[in-house]
Amino acid sequence: MVRIVPTRTRLSGSGSMCTHRARLRSTFPTRAATHLRRQLPAVTPLHPALEAAILAPPSALDKPGALYVFDIPAKQPNRRTRRALARAQIRMAKIGRSKYPWKRRAQWLWKCRGQRQDWWAYWNVPYAAKFEALIHLHFKLLGAWMLPSECHFCGVCHTEKFGFCACGGRAGIARVVVFYLRCLGWPVDEVAM
Repeated sequence: MVRIVPTRTRLSGSGSMCTHRARLRSTFPTRAATHLRRQLPAVTPLHPALEAAILAPPSALDKPGALYVFDIPAKQPNRRTRRALARAQIRMAKIGRSKYPWKRRAQWLWKCRGQRQDWWAYWNVPYAAKFEALIHLHFKLLGAWMLPSECHFCGVCHTEKFGFCACGGRAGIARVVVFYLRCLGWPVDEVAM
């Protein structure tokens, strides 16, 4: 006799939700702790805030998405921002999340026209908001977080910017992302842009 297991169940008042995702969410702290212990040697201490962020279950509203990264070179080709950028010659990395990273890239390129942006990768993750918060926390604890400042190209105050060199460059950012993906037991699905 073949047993058929439903892939979706109806929850009262909240529409439908995949039972597999609900099961994953309910066992999340146990699975994350197991993967975390496997990834870290016994002598490697982990900051308590990072450990708490890893072990915290994802929100019921958290959805699959992608963590994207692009860097903004220190020297910009635009003439009108030359003086402002001469005062702050810092290469920045922007780390964010989106369900559709290619669409988000087009939005950024249109919004901040004239700004050179080197988009280089994104990672597909099952819980995008949780993972973005974890990566931001890691780089904030390293002291790489940059204070929000008004964009010279669009006038908006962008957040989630980090010092590119303080993050370890592209290799350092990729290493941190892959490390946390493995700690959480999620697949490493990096896509070049």
